[in-house]
Amino acid sequence: MLFKALTREQLILWIGKNLKVILSALAVSVLIVVSFLTWSWWKKEQEYKAQAVLYTFKMSLKALTKEDGGQNPFNFLTKGETEKELVMTKDMEQRAFSYEQAVKQNQSFQTAVAFAIDLADFYYRYGQKEKARKLLSLFAFPSKSHSLYHLAVFQLASYYINEKDCEKALLLFSQLISNEKASAFHLEISLQRALCLESMNRYKEALEGYEKINIENSENYIGRLAQDYKKLLILKEKLKK
Repeated sequence: MLFKALTREQLILWIGKNLKVILSALAVSVLIVVSFLTWSWWKKEQEYKAQAVLYTFKMSLKALTKEDGGQNPFNFLTKGETEKELVMTKDMEQRAFSYEQAVKQNQSFQTAVAFAIDLADFYYRYGQKEKARKLLSLFAFPSKSHSLYHLAVFQLASYYINEKDCEKALLLFSQLISNEKASAFHLEISLQRALCLESMNRYKEALEGYEKINIENSENYIGRLAQDYKKLLILKEKLKK
């Protein structure tokens, strides 16, 4: 409203009197923008450097492994399944240790999460399950916004499920479900949560979980799978009676 009330001459005069203030404010604004762009570029460069370093350690370890690289890290074991026996050599152990140290040294970088997931999977498949859980715990943050952290949480929960420690898995799942930015994992989490409840003999809660999934997702694979699990659980209860 002030500028509308001023004539052209008055406006020019006002600018002339306040030119230093205007130029100072403009300079500060430009400096802030340039600083932000510089910081963003520097941060991205540091991420690339960390990624290059960690990739070298990953490939060094991979060169010693002979197993199939296409195995699923989220290996939710079902009853009767057995894990493949894998033997860790001394060289593999040493390279894995170096890889782990590098991951921890670069923990502040987002790219380190992906490599922590990779190394934890290696440890777990070679029987070093406690190491796998401890490593992933450093990167499993359910409240973070990036999906890599959600992936780390999901994998850690899968380890607890495999070890029949569903209480810890349920805690992680509930924290991840409360994060809207982790919505890509919510449906699968709901199914795994219901399976956990069933394994803990909390049948009523498990049935409610299966039914909710099926009602809300009846047209997709997980919805139909939940319906099958529900039917099997009902049958199991009838056979017990």
